[in-house]
Amino acid sequence: MTTEDLSHTVLSLPDGTLSLSITKKGLHIHRLLFVEPATVGGKTHDLVPGPEVFDGARGFQHCIVGRYVNRLPAQALKLPSGLVATPESWPEGCPGVCLHSGPSGWDQRQWDLIKLSSSTLFTSSEKETIKTTLPAPQSQLFRLISKDGEGGFPGELKVEVLVAIVKRPGEEKVGGGTILIVYRAALAEGGVETPINLTQHWGFNLEASVTGPTPESVSVKDHNLTIKSSRTLDLYPETSLPSGSLLPSANGTSHDHRSGKKIGDQYPSKGYDDFYVFDPKLDTPANPSVFPSADLASSTTDFLTPIIKPSSPSSPVATLSSEKTGITLNFTTNQQGVQFYSAPGGGGNNRKRIHGGAEDGSSVYGPENAAYLEFHAPYGSFALPELAVALGEDSFDTILKVGQVYNNFVTCSISGR
Repeated sequence: MTTEDLSHTVLSLPDGTLSLSITKKGLHIHRLLFVEPATVGGKTHDLVPGPEVFDGARGFQHCIVGRYVNRLPAQALKLPSGLVATPESWPEGCPGVCLHSGPSGWDQRQWDLIKLSSSTLFTSSEKETIKTTLPAPQSQLFRLISKDGEGGFPGELKVEVLVAIVKRPGEEKVGGGTILIVYRAALAEGGVETPINLTQHWGFNLEASVTGPTPESVSVKDHNLTIKSSRTLDLYPETSLPSGSLLPSANGTSHDHRSGKKIGDQYPSKGYDDFYVFDPKLDTPANPSVFPSADLASSTTDFLTPIIKPSSPSSPVATLSSEKTGITLNFTTNQQGVQFYSAPGGGGNNRKRIHGGAEDGSSVYGPENAAYLEFHAPYGSFALPELAVALGEDSFDTILKVGQVYNNFVTCSISGR
């Protein structure tokens, strides 16, 4: 592994209240720094757990996951066109399951930094929006070419990811700002269709910078979590593959986060690793999961401005907050749900100094050290007709066809007391 493989790009707001460091390898967000307003102390918080020095090891900490997130059966899967995808079995110990695209996922790939003028998956209007509202060092575009057959998936894909930090209307007065990630992808000439379902596998701890030295002190069980969902994917217990059914989240049960509750309340014995389907008709920005590639040539197509400068405030689909620090994260997206993972097994990596880690690297993170909120489409619906029916005809089946552009965004708005 060379130094270049592990290089970082730092994005920040002009006032320095919010910044992040992201790697070229796997687009790992290694640091996410939020500076409290001076009126409440001006303390700097790093909101993502992880090692003091990024070493490139595969741990799915705050990285991109692609070409297909979460779990698929590691077997021949027939696509609507008749093509076949053959996801690779991984990891060892989980036969018959392909987790996070198998052994050669995009979190392992080296991404290229590209200039705005080189982008082919953002329209001219969107490029102007980026130029005027997200100037460097507030944004960066990354590109990856995924070859036909990579990971067992058909079709060559060109992928571009926009990572940005912005202050949206109303945020000027409260401090903080918004992280915006936009994923775009299109099949190369000769392609027909391919499964695609991307996410940022990021997890947050809003109290890690003010906790004690023991591993247990970094738990997120006292964080408050709200998810606007009344259904979860039904999973086979042996494999965590979807069965094709949706389960209602009964009022007052562990999976009912609609009114908000502490993560540790009614905590499941095995922790959380569940996909929540958002309730329909949420007032998120009109931003399709796919759009015609012909729209890239339109001078009026701009899906970014409604996100960056919404005409009216968008209700978050998920909220994570800490009473201890007063920090709140509000999320919006055009995806259909979120995977909530509570890291019950902990994190064995060296704990960051800002999180109380020892200089000799001996400190580690304990169980429940982060609340992972991974926004994406329900997984496996293209191979489960009954799941597609349960989700509804407007649901994205996670199949990208030639002549379409995949379009996935998430925002994370960060504020303090």
